[in-house]
Amino acid sequence: MAVGGLRPSLFLCRLNVCLLFALLSGQATVPPLSGHILLFVTPSSPEQGWHQRTPKSFTVVQAQEPTLSGSVSGFLSGVQEKRGVGGLGGLGQRTGAGQVERSKPFIRDGNVIDGKAVAAAVRAEVRADIEARLRNGKFYRNPSLAVVLVGNRTDSATYVRMKDRAASEVGIESNVYRMPESASQDDLMALVRRLNANLTVDGLLIQLPLPDHMDENVCLSAIAVEKDVDGLHPSNVGNLVLRNLPFPGMGMGGGGGVEGLEEALDRAGCMFKPCTPFGSVELLKRCGVQLEGKSAVVLGRSRHVGLPTALLLGQENATVSLLHSRSSEHATKMLIREADIIVAAMGRAGFVKGGMVKEGAVVVDVGINPVPDPSKKAGYRLVGDVEFEEVKAHAGLITPVPGGVGPMTVAMLMVNTLTSSKRRQSNPLLRAAEAEGWEWEDDPGRRLSRLSEIEKRRRRKMLRVREDGSMDLRREGIAAAIASALTAALTLNAGPAAAGLVDLWELIRLALPFI
Repeated sequence: MAVGGLRPSLFLCRLNVCLLFALLSGQATVPPLSGHILLFVTPSSPEQGWHQRTPKSFTVVQAQEPTLSGSVSGFLSGVQEKRGVGGLGGLGQRTGAGQVERSKPFIRDGNVIDGKAVAAAVRAEVRADIEARLRNGKFYRNPSLAVVLVGNRTDSATYVRMKDRAASEVGIESNVYRMPESASQDDLMALVRRLNANLTVDGLLIQLPLPDHMDENVCLSAIAVEKDVDGLHPSNVGNLVLRNLPFPGMGMGGGGGVEGLEEALDRAGCMFKPCTPFGSVELLKRCGVQLEGKSAVVLGRSRHVGLPTALLLGQENATVSLLHSRSSEHATKMLIREADIIVAAMGRAGFVKGGMVKEGAVVVDVGINPVPDPSKKAGYRLVGDVEFEEVKAHAGLITPVPGGVGPMTVAMLMVNTLTSSKRRQSNPLLRAAEAEGWEWEDDPGRRLSRLSEIEKRRRRKMLRVREDGSMDLRREGIAAAIASALTAALTLNAGPAAAGLVDLWELIRLALPFI
């Protein structure tokens, strides 16, 4: 059997070719008496033969650690019995539901979840990650978010200001594009196409709701799926079902903090999760709520909140019931009464009463409903779908409105934007195209032709003339080549990895005549 689809002999052969090529080009050194093979891949146990191995499980053991230049030095640092697919980043093990320790700083008044505190912790992680990547050269610019606001709704303008302020706090460049309510759908689509084509834009969202004369589905579908950081593109919502079929090039991996959130995206099988469902589930995890094996009820089946939340809870191995406006009153009351976890997202103020929930249930209130209140400057106040004081007396944990799920929605938008920027800024072809000031072509044929031209120029730049007139690989060129080859050798079943091997052989073909 093969490791990542490769026979062991072929795997070692390819790795040795990479490392031999690095040695010939003067970009890697090996200590004396280092032996013949720098990297061994062995079965998990002595009793197992290669034909018994699963392609998702392997052990990497170093005989002697070589010194490699550039980013490759960390590539061979010991990865022991880690599992994953779709790239080396995907090797990190997931942290199962219920394994997150309960964090008391996130709980106030005995059982109230402080969504603002949890969101602040997430934003701090995002900011630290961005700053570190800018320092170590993994980022050559700050992540960029584009927000489109149509019309002059007060609530929409408030939400956009919150997102803009959060982006500024974590180090994401935010640009708001305002259009009058009289703007046509064609005008909006033209702006979306322009932002799709701008390679410096990592994330793009359209603030909802849109004016009545615009088709929300059509407009959201126009956003490039790889920039849909709000997670509302039909492909992102639909692919929540394809939890084991991640998009090509994914596999960020990690075990905690932002990296752990990115790994959750991979497990979900989508490019981005919708921010509110993503934030609701993350809120529960960070407060130590065990999801696996629990009975969960989601009230509301909207494609923006209710349905994705039910899917995400199901992926955490909860037993989920989805209730909606057509559910019978008897079934609704019975299922709510038996639920360990209740997520209310119906848009009906105070629907869940104190007597409806069992003692110790966890209640997440996603509803945002304005109710008249003359004492408020705006003339109204916001309440959720839950009668807060009544339910608080029975709940084990409960989220308030405001200050519960809302801040987490914005925090998850920052996570998604950072994730998008990581994917884009780690793509050498996109970096080269961006450096040339090129915009994405709408026509696939023209786009492929243009990318081919940029790739050829990028490869030529990897070669430089030595003082004696011969050629040598640049440091970053050989580092990228070895990294690409190692990734391909371990995950040959993925399309991008196979492309990495093609790049390696092309580099060898170009460089061998000059070495």
